Amino acid sequence: PYRTFDSISKFAELLSISKGENFAPRISTHKISDATEILLIEPPCGSNTMIIKSCGEYLFVDSGYACYREEMLAIFEKLIPEFRTMNKKILITHADVDHCGLLPLFDIVYTSSKSAESLKSEYNNESNFREKNPLHKPYIRICNILTSYKPVSPQKIQVVGAERTITKPLEQTGVFDFGELHFSLYEGKGGHLPGEIVLIDYSNHIAFTGDIYINTHGLTAEQAEYNQYAPILMTSVDTDPKLCAEERKAVMQRLGVGQWQIFGAHGFKKDYSVNS
Repeated sequence: PYRTFDSISKFAELLSISKGENFAPRISTHKISDATEILLIEPPCGSNTMIIKSCGEYLFVDSGYACYREEMLAIFEKLIPEFRTMNKKILITHADVDHCGLLPLFDIVYTSSKSAESLKSEYNNESNFREKNPLHKPYIRICNILTSYKPVSPQKIQVVGAERTITKPLEQTGVFDFGELHFSLYEGKGGHLPGEIVLIDYSNHIAFTGDIYINTHGLTAEQAEYNQYAPILMTSVDTDPKLCAEERKAVMQRLGVGQWQIFGAHGFKKDYSVNS
């Protein structure tokens, strides 16, 4: 019990000391083509937020914690002057609280069918998929309180990919197009969390892998410190660690020959080479 409550205290402290003037995420720009670039925002606590700018349009991927709303708004408006007035679209890789904190800011929220089900459940004051695991529920409730999390309205949710039972570690459920990018859309079996999706653009050699694959060697010191507490307070960040390892392997096997840019939901972009 001492380790548990000490970890809760340190987790809360990390969230609080990173606010206001101390909120200093690592921000980088990654050029994909003449018409497309990806802005990567890495806060010290919570998931990354990625912004795809393609052919003059913007798509956000994941959104971090709700407690950093004002800090992130300031960054969005600096990077995108028309942010307040534009039609705001976001895609979430899965429905964890550290990825969905800013969803109420957006007009359209793209999710898998299972993630949509989880988000609708919590909007109706029912347990979401993560909370249905008794080992994870206390941590999620703590996160909701400490980060002032508010569920998004189901009216904003648009499902992407086919709704079906996933029987393999990773299965393609459809495609997702944005700007000049053409993504193959894959859904995992639920190793990290049911409803998790991966997007792979084979023409431009980019992948968004959520929490199935993250660049652990690319974490900042602050991110690494933050990430150590969830495994203590949940026993594991994955619903099924062995299955998640299989999904991670399946993701890498889906990548074709070439130089890849992999954007996980935590840590810096991973440059990855696949040889023939």
